[in-house]
Amino acid sequence: MSSANPSGKAQKDRLAELEEQMLYLKTDAIDAVAGRVEGLPIQELLVRVDTLETNISVGRTVNYEREDSSSGFAVHMEERVNELDSSQKTLLEMINDMSEDFRVTFDVVRNEIADVNARLNLMMRAMANQAPTGGAISVSRVKIPEPKPFCVARDAKALENYIFDLEQYFKATNTVTEEAKVTLATMHLSEDAKLWWRSRYVDIQEGRCTIETWDALKRELRLQFFSMNVEILARRKLRDLRHTGEIRDYVKQFAGLMLDIRDMSEKDKVFCFVEGLKPWAMAKLYEQRVQDLTSAYAAAERLFDLTSDS
Repeated sequence: MSSANPSGKAQKDRLAELEEQMLYLKTDAIDAVAGRVEGLPIQELLVRVDTLETNISVGRTVNYEREDSSSGFAVHMEERVNELDSSQKTLLEMINDMSEDFRVTFDVVRNEIADVNARLNLMMRAMANQAPTGGAISVSRVKIPEPKPFCVARDAKALENYIFDLEQYFKATNTVTEEAKVTLATMHLSEDAKLWWRSRYVDIQEGRCTIETWDALKRELRLQFFSMNVEILARRKLRDLRHTGEIRDYVKQFAGLMLDIRDMSEKDKVFCFVEGLKPWAMAKLYEQRVQDLTSAYAAAERLFDLTSDS
């Protein structure tokens, strides 16, 4: 009997150690996984642990009641230890399975989140491409045409159209820096105009001149390509221009000459335009007291409409 006591004590110590391991697995491992993974067999696992704890308690009772029967106790404890070892292995396998299920679930959720984010990004891009309320159209959706190159036609209207188109292009593309304006403008020069700019660019690089703003470039272009003879010829044509046919033809011819005459005041322009009309049309515009050339054009066009209706 005395020889069996050390063995019984070792079995009890082993049982207590396994009990602590089981309780640790229950509180730290099972509860942690159960709190994060829903739908896994947590209840089955907890019932299994409770059964093992009951068996441990029964083992302890049997231990205390049968200390006098060391051989029977040893057999009983060996069975309990084997059962506990097997249960521990099963428990660990179940936890591993739960961890794997959790990883699979996590991957599924992560993929779903990625899919939602992708659809959200597509929706945001679609909303950004929609026209704003009120009928306005986003500039980003409009294909802005490139300005036509200027190639030195020795035509004042061609040069002024080139300058006008570029200024509209700057507004449409939100080009605000002077350096960007000069760069874009010179990129739209061709043939002899491009050769002229290359020569001026060398002068700029060597410090002989500076063209750093759009206004400075316009001055250079006009000095180089706007012949003074063009303005003189335009003033002579203006002096002889008279309203002899339809008012619209007269307005068109007068407006074309104004593009070649740069230093005439608005008041003088209106006076020349009205004085070139037929007497009846001249009287109508003087009655309306037009103050600028645009208003004079519009008033003359209305006179054309009235005569057409009559």
